[in-house]
Amino acid sequence: MRYIFALILACLASSAFAAKIVHTTVYSESMQKELPVSFVFPDAYYANRTDRFAVVYNLAGYGADVMSQFGKKRVAIYEHAADTYGFILVVPDNGGDSWYLDRPGDNKMYETFVAKELVDYVDTRYRTIRDRDHRAICGASMGGHGALFLARTYPEKYGIVGSFSGTVDLLWQSHSFKADKHAGTRPVDECRALVNVEKYKDKDFSLYQDIGIHDHLYDSNKAFHDKLVASGIPHVYVEREGHHDSAYWPEAWRTFFEFAANEIDLREKR
Repeated sequence: MRYIFALILACLASSAFAAKIVHTTVYSESMQKELPVSFVFPDAYYANRTDRFAVVYNLAGYGADVMSQFGKKRVAIYEHAADTYGFILVVPDNGGDSWYLDRPGDNKMYETFVAKELVDYVDTRYRTIRDRDHRAICGASMGGHGALFLARTYPEKYGIVGSFSGTVDLLWQSHSFKADKHAGTRPVDECRALVNVEKYKDKDFSLYQDIGIHDHLYDSNKAFHDKLVASGIPHVYVEREGHHDSAYWPEAWRTFFEFAANEIDLREKR
């Protein structure tokens, strides 16, 4: 009897969320090639063929490909968020070291791809709510840099922004890091959130920042938070025990997805 009861619980747990994961490719006109992009659709997307949905773009970190973002623990978080909060989750390719910036010489045009081509593709192909109040962007590490950079560069596209252990200063402490190379077509300072705090002011962002207290990027993240406070820019700042690793980020994702859902609700009531 105990075995049967446990088996029933296991079956219920496995079917608790019916979100659908789709791994596909999206053609980039700027790079002239297909790029891997993954989607998590809430069950409600298929249950009602007329409803439209908010979209959350989740940007991967340095060296991480799309499929690395779909381990068992992450999939559980994604599916729970999609079905519980009713949004579409999009995880795009990041070129390994693109920093979500345009580098024509390396054929890495990830600013253009993520902020322009991919948003247009998603809004044209799927039933989305096509405004910044229903579009969020977030990411960990390099993805946090990408989320902060793309949001302040294209504020008309994103209303909700999340950075987890994000690189808020492209001139970080590694002397081997070639910031000017990675900045591509833009001046390095234009790519540094830490020196562009005022660009988040009066833009109606719902801004979320999360950092582990043992993270090597803690000091720069704390400095970014302090500058936001000094500039009177509303944001949620979370610091917890943890390092710059995959053990830290699941709780950051869970917290941000709830934050994003609440902010979408608040924006709809305004």
